[in-house]
Amino acid sequence: MSIKVNFENFTTQSEETLMQRVQFVYSPLNELFRSLHILLNPRHHGLHMKWIVDTQQKMTKALYQELRYFQLFYELGTPTAFLPSREYVITTLDNELLLLEKTLHTMSGKEVAKILTQVSENRESHFIPELAKGIEWGEFQLVDSENIISDILQDAPSVYKRFMQFLTLYKQTIFNPYWEEKHIDRVLLSEIEAASQAMHNFGFSTFINQLQIERIKFQDNQLVILKPFEEQIRFTNADALLFAPSYFTYPHLFAEKFAKGLFITYDCLNRQHKKIDTAQLSKIFFALSDPVRIDIVSYLYEEKNTTQALAQILSYTPSNISKQLKLLKIAGLVVGEKQGKFVFYTPTPLLAKVLPSFKDMVSTEARDS
Repeated sequence: MSIKVNFENFTTQSEETLMQRVQFVYSPLNELFRSLHILLNPRHHGLHMKWIVDTQQKMTKALYQELRYFQLFYELGTPTAFLPSREYVITTLDNELLLLEKTLHTMSGKEVAKILTQVSENRESHFIPELAKGIEWGEFQLVDSENIISDILQDAPSVYKRFMQFLTLYKQTIFNPYWEEKHIDRVLLSEIEAASQAMHNFGFSTFINQLQIERIKFQDNQLVILKPFEEQIRFTNADALLFAPSYFTYPHLFAEKFAKGLFITYDCLNRQHKKIDTAQLSKIFFALSDPVRIDIVSYLYEEKNTTQALAQILSYTPSNISKQLKLLKIAGLVVGEKQGKFVFYTPTPLLAKVLPSFKDMVSTEARDS
């Protein structure tokens, strides 16, 4: 069984027309919702078990109660109505939360209740394992008297306010520290650049295959996403495929329809754990064989920067720094992100994977001596 996305004839004329349908999404809010999904279903997420155990020790009973009360927003994948990144390019979690709050207040209680009712009905479908429907954390007891759907129908503004307060508290106490500790922003941006490059170099079908996710494939001019139900989606030439890499999604693949296309959240963490081949290692060690490139990477570990700024810091010409950055990008050690008229460079997680102590080994004193 599967979701089958059928494209209009123009879209399937060439790899180029197929690639025009693809957009990549960087969404910290999507990651926050995915992390809440993990906390609701810990047994499915062995890659994050240490974080789950650590988080359980930090969670208060009140925060756990809110996690369960609002579970329909993220238990089976977050409905795209609550993901502003489907429509807008937003690069910070705070701005996404502000836009989510505005979005909620433009929706009636009946609209939100209808969306969550559909989620609830899907949750009760036979294909969801029974144990996944009610995992309890032993130290907490759930209060069953609250029903979010009826509460929204009675007083939507109060529920929305409570929801935003919960998300803000969870962000500050649980999510942000882990996001920063694991440099999840770098993981996502590195994945987006790698996936974009693969699609640019080899085409749409190769891009789908290089995701290394068995449940999604392109065959017979259809995008096929394996799911425990059948669904046909007809794409117009104006619709878009939004791909959002996720640190928290494995082992799932989420596909959510919205008015202008399909929002696909796929795993990139598992691929981060794969071994690096010898050819890639050779490029990495070559890139680190030059003191200037080592200095560049060590400065970028402290803060993202532009070619011009690095040239001033290191007393080299911008063209020289540009050449060094190109070699570092080829090795997969840095990634560039355009912000306005400037391109800011940051390290990827690859260097920490190869040389976990790099940041400590290259001290400020050593660089300045």
